[in-house]
Amino acid sequence: MGVATDMDGIQLEIMWSNMISIVDDQAKALKRTAFSPIVREAGDLATALFDSEGRMVAQALTGTPGHINSLGAAASKMLKVISKDELYPGDVLITNDPWLSAGHFFDITLLTPIFRDSRIIGFCGSTIHHTDIGGYGVGTGARDIHEEGLWIPVMKFYIDGKPNETLHTIIRRNTRTPIAIFGDLGAQFASGNTGGERLNAMCERHGLMNIDDLSAEIIERSENATREAIRELPAGTQYGESMFDVPGGDIITLKTAVTVDTDEGEITIDFEGSSGPSDLGINVVEAYTHAYATFAVRSILNPDLPNNAGSLLPIKLKLPDSCIINARYPSPVNARHVVGMYVPFPILKAL
Repeated sequence: MGVATDMDGIQLEIMWSNMISIVDDQAKALKRTAFSPIVREAGDLATALFDSEGRMVAQALTGTPGHINSLGAAASKMLKVISKDELYPGDVLITNDPWLSAGHFFDITLLTPIFRDSRIIGFCGSTIHHTDIGGYGVGTGARDIHEEGLWIPVMKFYIDGKPNETLHTIIRRNTRTPIAIFGDLGAQFASGNTGGERLNAMCERHGLMNIDDLSAEIIERSENATREAIRELPAGTQYGESMFDVPGGDIITLKTAVTVDTDEGEITIDFEGSSGPSDLGINVVEAYTHAYATFAVRSILNPDLPNNAGSLLPIKLKLPDSCIINARYPSPVNARHVVGMYVPFPILKAL
């Protein structure tokens, strides 16, 4: 059976605490076993737990917004490429597609399906920054994305518990630091397995066959609470603008029109009027823009609520087709953080 829909608050709080412990254990396993100081010491990572539909239910209390919120969207995008019907015990998915994950090749996402009695009950995901992925390396000088490194489409990194040797060989021969990158990929693999074991143990303790009802309850409550917080704001549209310089001396402008709809309990952020695409590798993909935009709203609106698919749903984005924060293929995006980390500022000014 699943979870009873009339569960009381104490039951929900106990199982929610269990879920937070699971994703924190994922993060701890990742930091303990990673090779790179950027993961072990700087905490440049994100781990999250997803339900069987790929919706983020819980995230670890660590990581950067660009990783956390983009990971929240990556799972469902990856499952559109390789569906859960094509996954079996021991399989692990991988990608560093900038438009599906965290915005540039350095950030690699792994997604591990969690099975219980031969059925997928959820997924454990992680995104971390890797030190090298070949190509141009760190910098803004690539002329298009293909100069920036190895592009890993959504593939099976492990198949039936065994390495996908063809893919492993391709990655190994396209990075300057193969030992470090496979050490960190191994840490992500271990993190996913840790999360899967913890989730099955939780289900065993509470007599659950799946977490469908539990995830639906958490996501619905998070969404409703976010909409209620938005309804407490003054209705209408407010405007914000930020200007800053970037390598090369160009001035970038980000403009926002932030509309609060108190009837629907939604916030819409329109970036019309922002700077157009750049020839430098500072362009930002939609997923990374969404990550930092939602971070800005969540930080001041209701930061104590769980950050999951429900609490992010009422925050909508409108992005111009030709815009530096809505990069189109084959725009270079290697240093997307140079612009992406400024996304919150015009939103905060408007609010």
